[in-house]
Amino acid sequence: MELKENNLINNGQFIDKSNAPSINEAIKEIKKLVKNKEIDKVYKVIDEYYLNGGKNRELESILGLENIPDEIPTQFAIGVTNICNLKCPLCITGLKQQQKALKYMDYELFTNIIDKIKDHAKLVQLYNWGESFLHKNIVDMIAYCSKFNLNTEISSNLSFKDDKKLEGAVENGLRRLIVSFDGTNQEDYSRYRVGGKFKLVLENIAKIRNHKTKYNTEYPKIILQFLRNKYTGNQIEEIKSNYKKWGADEYVVYDMTTIFKDRDLEKAKEWFDDKEIKTRKFLDVDIPSQGQYCYFINDFMIIEQDGSIAPCCYSTDPAENYGMWDPDKSLSENYNSYRIKAARKMFNEKISFDGHICNDCSVFLTYKDPSLKGKNYIPPKDKKDHEFISIIMPAYNRADMIGITLESFINQNYPADKYEIIIADNNSKDETKKVVEDWIEKSKVKITYLLERKQGVHYARNSAAKIAQGDILYFTDDDMIADRNLLKEIVKPFSEDPKIATATGRVLPKWDKEPPKWLLELCYNGWLSLNDQGEKEYSSKDDLGVWSCHQAIKKDIFFEAGGFNPENTDGEWIGDGETGLNLKIRDMGYKFAYNGKSLIYHMIPKKRMTQHYLNNRLSNQGNCDSYTEFRKHKYTDDQLRRKIEEHAINLINKLPEYLSNRQQNNIQWRMDLAKIHYFLNRIEYDHRIIEDPDWKELVKKNDWLVDDKI
Repeated sequence: MELKENNLINNGQFIDKSNAPSINEAIKEIKKLVKNKEIDKVYKVIDEYYLNGGKNRELESILGLENIPDEIPTQFAIGVTNICNLKCPLCITGLKQQQKALKYMDYELFTNIIDKIKDHAKLVQLYNWGESFLHKNIVDMIAYCSKFNLNTEISSNLSFKDDKKLEGAVENGLRRLIVSFDGTNQEDYSRYRVGGKFKLVLENIAKIRNHKTKYNTEYPKIILQFLRNKYTGNQIEEIKSNYKKWGADEYVVYDMTTIFKDRDLEKAKEWFDDKEIKTRKFLDVDIPSQGQYCYFINDFMIIEQDGSIAPCCYSTDPAENYGMWDPDKSLSENYNSYRIKAARKMFNEKISFDGHICNDCSVFLTYKDPSLKGKNYIPPKDKKDHEFISIIMPAYNRADMIGITLESFINQNYPADKYEIIIADNNSKDETKKVVEDWIEKSKVKITYLLERKQGVHYARNSAAKIAQGDILYFTDDDMIADRNLLKEIVKPFSEDPKIATATGRVLPKWDKEPPKWLLELCYNGWLSLNDQGEKEYSSKDDLGVWSCHQAIKKDIFFEAGGFNPENTDGEWIGDGETGLNLKIRDMGYKFAYNGKSLIYHMIPKKRMTQHYLNNRLSNQGNCDSYTEFRKHKYTDDQLRRKIEEHAINLINKLPEYLSNRQQNNIQWRMDLAKIHYFLNRIEYDHRIIEDPDWKELVKKNDWLVDDKI
């Protein structure tokens, strides 16, 4: 659609330029406000001038917006429709209170958007205010995103009959499917999902699982999203116990929120009890978002079904939009409007702009004034220039290396008074303590020496965490060399998303000698505790290869999760260490982040470049996997016996592969041999769980911060 010469698109409407006030009138009014020190009202004058068709860079400069840098978003929500088949009572779509025309996004517009964002997008959500599977082109939209290997996500009620679209979503690579699952029976489910059928949702999940099997894919991951309210708060344990039986891969629980704010408490009383209403100062956004710097203004873009660009997912008024998607403009030009730059200035300087949508948002209000935060939750920390970090480094007989590691962490590009180093010596027999004491004397950073007599690296880590002063715990090892910007970069993800619990970055090798070719080909990354995903930055609800040699975690979440599971204890590998911790964090609903600019080097000695090391590494992995699987599936003894049979069959099948590759001098024989050790340890470990009741109870143990005696 083309514009007439005297018109422009703004907020989804045609505006007549003839109504625009003169620039002189606007400047006159602004000067008056500046003179009276009413800067907060300047934005409103500029906004009204723009809304009526005017545009002038000089006006923006009065607000200082020319100093606000452009940003490129990496997360996108594309509302392919605002039409839904249900009538949820706290949703503007369900209440039929949409102020925009009900429609489906044009496929041509959709492909234009994808073409502009494909080189930047880390996440593309194909939903906003409607049921995406009602769109006739939804399968084509998923396929078009998959053409560029984009990470797609849909949130759906799944209360409809259209197996063709469900199969098409699986076949064409949908990555995540969030299923609205607000009750564990028809009565409670339909109380909020009005018009929905609980049985139909379960049937559709089963169909999707069958399609995944048909196409031999693990995607889409199915996540049950449970909105807790006063009717369903007692069903969380039932969700936790049954989500896999119902066919889901994960589940998440959120407190129900409402768009009505305090002025419509009567509507809220239907879903919140009186005590909760009294203690929640705001009802319009998720409580964890309050007090946080808003990621919608820097990294998230919402484009609705008519092409309008919404400020955030809580905005429902077309007049609040940042503009309209222009197919002829770049992503940056479409995203960086004067309104979003004004929002950035508000957050950066904690100032108000009268008339701006953010001015009345509880995220901004609680960020600007933390005393406004709700009282029924632990409030997030105010945004700081530098978080206080506790570096925790277990040590065991590494006198020859730990000095190099300490020096790299002492010389960080991070304020020396904003972090500490705790060395948890796990009964070293060499000069480790003396090396540490020498560094304590000359270090500008506080170093604490802790002797942990109970043998086991998890004891050392967990004990050090108990005396740590930082809000962020950073775990590393005594054979690492940190890049100068490691700390500065590792904490960044925590300020960008309140749901991020742990962060990691690049772990590159520093070889003691030139590594053999087979080692690089077979063992690079995981088997050597390396993590090389480049300098990209992203987050996920899945573990991103987080190793405890380079892992930052929020301290409160670390303790909530019960600390590290056991791993190497007095020479015996008994558990899954950081893998277990990360699984607990994931099951709690938190996210993981990777920042490739946070870099550390792992010193790889000659002894780790041998077949003997690889055999031991896979043997330990066998113990780890048996431990993890037993905890996950809660196997009976009979089921464990069947698992032992499976391991034995795998071992027998691996032997001829090993012999053949060894005879042909194919380097794969090295991994074959290591996997033989792996299966042997799986058999031994599972057998021990069956035969040793004390061992079985140890494996079941979840909280290793309390009563942690083996």
